[in-house]
Parts: sequence; C-alpha cells; structure tokens
Amino acid sequence: VLRAKCSTDLDNLLEFKVKQYTEDMQAMEINSHDYRLFTNLTGWSPKGQLVAHFHEHKTAINKIRTTKYHNLYATFSNDGTTKVWDGSKVDGKTLVTKSKMTYSHGSGVHVKTGTFCENGTSLACASDDGLIALIKIDPKGKPSFHSKQLLDIYSDGYVVEISHFGSGSDSVLAYITTMGKIFGWDLRSQDVAWKLSTMPKYGLVTAMTVDPHQNWLALGTSLGYHLVWDMRFHLPIRHWQHNGHGGTG
Repeated sequence: VLRAKCSTDLDNLLEFKVKQYTEDMQAMEINSHDYRLFTNLTGWSPKGQLVAHFHEHKTAINKIRTTKYHNLYATFSNDGTTKVWDGSKVDGKTLVTKSKMTYSHGSGVHVKTGTFCENGTSLACASDDGLIALIKIDPKGKPSFHSKQLLDIYSDGYVVEISHFGSGSDSVLAYITTMGKIFGWDLRSQDVAWKLSTMPKYGLVTAMTVDPHQNWLALGTSLGYHLVWDMRFHLPIRHWQHNGHGGTG
C-alpha cells in the first residue's frame, strides 16, 4: 500500500513538473515572438516631431514605464503621484494629452520608480519612504490598492530600481535599494522569496536588468561597476569596471 502511494505521488509530481515546464516554454516562445515583432521595423525612422505634451505632473518625472500587453504606460513623479496614460491617444492630432488614471501616494512623498507586473494588470510603485505599493489597474476603470511591502529606510534604504519577471509557474518583483540590498518579492505568496546584498565598494546601484527567463540579474553602479548574479543559485558570478570609471544610468 505504501509503495502504491509513493508511486501515485511520483506520478503526480511528474505531471506537475511537465505542466510547469510546458508553461515556462510557452512564456519563452511568447517573449521570443515579441522580440522578433518589434525588431522588424524596416523602412521606419524617427522624424523628431512633437506628437504630444504631458503636463499634469507638478514636479520632476523620475521614471516612465511601458508594457507590451496593452497601450498603457505609466509615469512616476516627485509630486507623489503615479499616472497611467493611454498610448493610443498619442496620434499627433492633439498635443495636450490627459492621463487615464492617477494614484496618489500622499503629500511629501517622491515616487522614484515602478514597473508593470502580471501581464500588465498590476503596477508596482516604489517611493522614498520605503513603500512598494502594488496597484491593480483596469484599462476601463480606476486603479485600486492591492498589497504592499514596507522597507526600513534606515537599514535597507529605499528602492532605486525595480523589475518584474515571471512565467507560468511564478511571479517575482525584484528591486534594489540605496543600501545595496536586492529583494525578490513573490507576488503569489506575498512573501520575500530571497534577499541579496552588494558590497559598498562598488558604489550606489543605479541600474538593473533581469533576464526574463530568470537565469541572471545584472546591476550597474555609480562607480562604473557592472555586477552579474546567477539567479538559479543566488550567487554573484562576475564583476568588472568600465574603463572610464563613469556611473551607469
């Protein structure tokens, strides 16, 4: 009886892993197709013509994010707001464009960065008070607060760059802080999946990119260092410094 149960458990595990592998491969194929689609722009060239003017933010805009899943894009500003805009309205006929939705983080808060998550249905926003807010967006409605993570700005710092990666089996929000801490927030379990850190001698991390297939993560710093991590084992595997020692943006 025990052997029969073990055999059943093994069959269930194999079935689950096959399903997980199939979903991951389908996600990889979608990403590859999108890359081929957007690189096939023969005959097009920029004309340097003003097509729209976005005037609603009161102070500096720190980051602009787009998504491949729909025509919406988001801006994150020092005025404490995140605004979502409809790219299909930018047609060159009307210069002044209004935002589609606005999410206010409160007065005195600077929203430093953010990114779209979960097939463009959510928006992660990070501010200088240590808060990472996950907002559900509806292209036909208003944004609504979903969940959050709050960092200790004295020990962890606040987020300077953020990126989302996921496939059919997981959904992780990766972000780097002013203290050189790298976090992975599992959006499905709502827990911090992993936490890494960089050495202060490399400088302040100013840029980050994540392999969509979750194999590696690369960082750029204010002292011109480039750091690469193997995300399968959560280990740093290589670093080098730019010859000019200039910062990476």
